[in-house]
Amino acid sequence: MFPASLATVYPVEPSGIYDQYDLYEVTVDTPGAHRFTYVWDNGSSAHTDHVWYAYPDIDDPDDVFACDSYTLPDLSIGGEYFASPGGVGPIPVGTEITSTQVIYVYAESGTLPNCTVENSFTVTIHDTPVIDDPDDVIACDGYILPVLLIGGDYYASPGGVGPIAVGTEITSTQVVYVYAENADYPDCNIENSFLITINDSPVIDCWDDLVCLTDDPFSLELLTSIGDGENPTYSGTGVVGDMFHPELAGIGNHEIIFTAEKDDCISFCTFIVTVYPDPEPEIFGSDPAYSGSTEDYFVEAVELEGFDGLFDEDSWSVEGAETVDFTDDNITITSNCGSDAFTLSVEVACGGTFSFD
Repeated sequence: MFPASLATVYPVEPSGIYDQYDLYEVTVDTPGAHRFTYVWDNGSSAHTDHVWYAYPDIDDPDDVFACDSYTLPDLSIGGEYFASPGGVGPIPVGTEITSTQVIYVYAESGTLPNCTVENSFTVTIHDTPVIDDPDDVIACDGYILPVLLIGGDYYASPGGVGPIAVGTEITSTQVVYVYAENADYPDCNIENSFLITINDSPVIDCWDDLVCLTDDPFSLELLTSIGDGENPTYSGTGVVGDMFHPELAGIGNHEIIFTAEKDDCISFCTFIVTVYPDPEPEIFGSDPAYSGSTEDYFVEAVELEGFDGLFDEDSWSVEGAETVDFTDDNITITSNCGSDAFTLSVEVACGGTFSFD
């Protein structure tokens, strides 16, 4: 019952208290009961019987590098997970490891003597950065990238390619990526993306105008260009719908705000409509008394404080005079030789032309 053929005997050097004995190292191919027979030169022999127990077969996992956590998988060969050597601190399969630590795989035969075996591996946990996750953006004409409050940086392409600085103005529709990676272990990276849609505001224009208090209401479309916009609106004193009413506005400068829409984008344009009163200028002076004499003629008219003069050189006209010198509200006439006949006229902004012979 003890098959000696299964055992291999190796001589070893004796030492210590065993110096008077021949010592051997014995290795068996399979566990179980074995008999070892010793034969001496004189033909005598002896034997010993032994039972060999096998060490358990267990897994020997490689070291692990993981991001944030690592879940202990099933052991395919044998053994169990433990937190400390010698089978201390069992850890169930499926446990999530969230910090760097050494994990032990341990098993024992349960025999007498108890044969134990143990392997270990290190689970290294690296943190994945925490970054912003911006919502999609719809903007008019441009969008300036704001400071990221949590973490990460802006990029034009996935994987941290093409950095974009905070404060950059995005002027065309594109996807922008927020990316970060662990400096010690770049495999622990994270990325979010959001779409920036840029719509063009309508191109509009407007210009100022001068009108008279007694003028009829007129369409403000005459003073604006809507371009590629739509849904024009006007607001300001004297405005009703798209019409301007001088008498409703009253004398003075009136700011009008013009708006138009396009793709949810609104453009603004501001212009001034100036309402003048209707003055009745009085031209007074005297005729020259003799040839070559001069006479000053003046024009009186209603003017508003802060308004430019109602009259300029182009407003005056004189017939039959030798020379004429103009100022804003004064004209000096030198008569023709031998003649004292001339006609003085002035055209005002509102009220027409007034003449004096």
